[in-house]
Amino acid sequence: MIETNNPELNVAQLLHRIRDEVARRPATGSLSDTAQTAPSLDSGPLPTLPRTEDLPPLSKQSVYALRDFLNYHDKAFIVNAYRGVLRRDPDPSGMDNFLNQLRNGDYTKIEILGRLRFSAEGRRQAVRIQGLGLPFAVQTACRLPVFGYGIAWLNAILRLPLLIKNGQRFETHTVFRIDQNFRAVADPINRISQIIGQLQRDLGQTHRPELDDLHAQLKQLSTGKVDQQSLADLQQQFHGALAQTASQHQLAEAVQQGQDALAQLHQQLHQQLHDGLTQTVSPPQLAAVQQQQHTLQTALGDLRQQIFEQKRTILDQQRRLGLLLEEARKRLPAPLNADQLTTWLTEDEHRLDAMYATFEDQFRGTRADIKQRLEIYLPLIRQCQAGTDTAPVLDVGCGRGEWLELLRDQHLIAHGVDLNQVFAQQCRDDQLRVIEQDAIAYLRSLPDQALGAITGFHIIEHLPIRTLIALFDEVLRVLRPGGVVIFETPNPNNLLVSSCNFYLDPTHRNPLPAPLSRYLIEARGLVRAEIIELHPFDAALQFSDGPPATITRLNQHFFGPQDYAVVAYKA
Repeated sequence: MIETNNPELNVAQLLHRIRDEVARRPATGSLSDTAQTAPSLDSGPLPTLPRTEDLPPLSKQSVYALRDFLNYHDKAFIVNAYRGVLRRDPDPSGMDNFLNQLRNGDYTKIEILGRLRFSAEGRRQAVRIQGLGLPFAVQTACRLPVFGYGIAWLNAILRLPLLIKNGQRFETHTVFRIDQNFRAVADPINRISQIIGQLQRDLGQTHRPELDDLHAQLKQLSTGKVDQQSLADLQQQFHGALAQTASQHQLAEAVQQGQDALAQLHQQLHQQLHDGLTQTVSPPQLAAVQQQQHTLQTALGDLRQQIFEQKRTILDQQRRLGLLLEEARKRLPAPLNADQLTTWLTEDEHRLDAMYATFEDQFRGTRADIKQRLEIYLPLIRQCQAGTDTAPVLDVGCGRGEWLELLRDQHLIAHGVDLNQVFAQQCRDDQLRVIEQDAIAYLRSLPDQALGAITGFHIIEHLPIRTLIALFDEVLRVLRPGGVVIFETPNPNNLLVSSCNFYLDPTHRNPLPAPLSRYLIEARGLVRAEIIELHPFDAALQFSDGPPATITRLNQHFFGPQDYAVVAYKA
């Protein structure tokens, strides 16, 4: 063991240099000037690939190209998509929702851009994204039942040359990243090599064999030829060399400094090796694994949804069966009276409630989408000073309760009425006030001028003409003067809606043209009726070739507003 009073070895200075080198060692594995110029390793300057974090934030423009957004990834993509399309930063719920969908493979970048661009807020901003319309339409069509699979296969065949080119680019990128990852560890290795070089000069020939062995192992590390045992041996020998440079008091400090340095190096090398091994998988193998993972995730999501729907249906059937058995038990073996027969018939009318709730979940859209679409009506509610204790809002046929939830978020007083038992229970579970009753029967139970606003979204197309007129009559009676009524319904002026989409819901009776709805509501006593056209198709899908007059008419009837709202007031 070396004595600490050796005049040729200044232990305090040596420890001070070791601590300085460890303190100056950067936390990341990027190359530094020291690593590039260290005499013990040949690690020349290394070019860097563009990374998401190196790209500048997306500037505010009125027109973008699609590739301007696709250069970003993960969180950076979501942030720049919001800033470019909606002109704001993402809210926490929007960030979490889209980020999870992107990472899970539920949505592609193009689908997320399309949903933002063609949302109500996106249409108000009217930002143009060149090249988005057709890819978004194709990817949306790929999600259609049955037909979507054929469209997806055709799209994959047409894009095969591009996929091959991307695979070649990925392979080149992978080779470069592997080289970059191994060379990035040169910095910590060279710093430790400098420490060992100083030990060689200070300790002289006494421990040169041990230090030469450490130096050789560091060179081996710099080439990337390293395993876990080599790291463990190097750590043990480095501890031994440091242990012989100080007294017992200084020993613990020196060993701790060396142990921290090597522990960080061990962790960095382990991560770099893991990344390198991951990136050596060939592009076809990686694509196959990712495809299998996406397929399994999709199948698992579908299975979970089916289990949820079946559970909801079973629970609803059990509840109604229990009620029927209870009524039967009261009278058996005596004949059933009129009230008990009414109970039986009423329960039979609710036999398909659970199935219709499942249908809404499948075709209506997500709660977030529906709430965003309904925000357009909030100014009308506030304008007539509805949503208070003395002038509450009533939502007729409230369904899943998105409108009620939006009003509650805006601190407006509202409640709903719906005949569907599953919907009513779901709303009550969400702490929303909903009455489970026929809408007209409930309105007839209210006093005159009891409500400040009455709304009904996609409800009037379910009603026969006599029931619709009775609804308008009761609306006029219970609405206070100045109150507003809003009914939204599919727009039959759009040929795709009137000929196809309208009949996706088997409970729809017939489409109501906008002039007819305005006439009926004014004929029953409401005033200042107006039509608000809503939700047109994407402008990128419209026809562009042909005579201007013909193109205008075709686009109006095929890609025009899919819905409209009739808005009227009580004088």
